[in-house]
Formats: sequence, structure tokens, C-alpha cells
Amino acid sequence: MKKAQMALEFVIMLGFIMFVFMFIFSVIVHNVSEAQSDSQRKDLVDIINRIDGEITSALYVRDGYSRIFLLPEYSGNTNYTIHINPLDLISAPPARSTNSEVIVRLHEDYGEPFELVKYYYMVDVNIGKGCNLIEKKSGQSLTFTPLGHYNC
Repeated sequence: MKKAQMALEFVIMLGFIMFVFMFIFSVIVHNVSEAQSDSQRKDLVDIINRIDGEITSALYVRDGYSRIFLLPEYSGNTNYTIHINPLDLISAPPARSTNSEVIVRLHEDYGEPFELVKYYYMVDVNIGKGCNLIEKKSGQSLTFTPLGHYNC
């Protein structure tokens, strides 16, 4: 009877230790995946800030300004997309007809996609991954031209 009781106690203790191990393992996996997701989102914020910085810099320089800048192909190891929507603002005067909404979206394997949106007025935005040309013409008007991946 003593051996049977010890075997039962051993199995119960082994089950408890396995449960604790599995719980700790799941917490570690969750924290690692959350840290990776946060890192990818920070990369996405860096991309939209790079676009914003290029626009801000170009707005404060003289006419004839042009510059080529590079946007990465991936955010970490994850694909992202850049969508440009022209904005038709009823209250905007005809001289300000080039208004854009830039949406940068991170496509995550798990969960909902993460996206950032910026609005630009008097800016004709046409941005793609890879090399992009930004030009300032006629006062405050900025234009973007995607050059592709190998034209830097």
C-alpha cells in the first residue's frame, strides 16, 4: 500500500510540475511575441516619421529642391503596404487641390493589422517601397515620384 501511495503522489507531483512549466513557457512565448510585435510597430512608426520628415524638410526649402530617399521593403520580417488616397476637401480653394491621405499598414500574421494615417495638404503624394524622389515646385507644392528598387 505504501508503494502505491508513493507512486500516486509522484504522478500528482509530476503533473503539477508539468502544469507550472507549461504555464511559465506560455507566458514567456506570449511576452516574446508581444515584444516582436511592438518592435515591428516601432519600425512602422519610423517609416511614417521618415515620410513626414521628408515632407516637412521639403516644405521649408526653396523651389527646385529635390531629394531621393529610400523606404525599406519590409518592416522587420513583416510585409507592409503604403496606400495613398487623394482627398477632395469641399472647403479647400482650387489652388490647394493636391491633398493626400497616406496610410501605412503592417500586415501581421496574428491579430488585426496595425495602421498609421497621416494627412497632407498641398502635397501630391505617390510613395512606394524602395527609392522615392521628392521635389518642390511652385511655392508650397510638393510631388513624390516612386523610382523603384534599383534606381537610387
